[in-house]
Amino acid sequence: MHLRPVSIEYAIESYVEFTSDMFGTPQFSDERIQDIAKKSGKSEAEIRELLTRAIRKQTQDK
Repeated sequence: MHLRPVSIEYAIESYVEFTSDMFGTPQFSDERIQDIAKKSGKSEAEIRELLTRAIRKQTQDK
């Protein structure tokens, strides 16, 4: 099996799309956002913006 890395932007958008279809709009705790930021090397503000964009896109597509 070959795995290829994906961008954090793509990963967040895909996750939001999947969870929205199954469970509704996902909620992210401050701790989870901090964890994502730390692991991705991005700031918490950047992660919040990516989440906001992904959620907004998902709600517009429905």
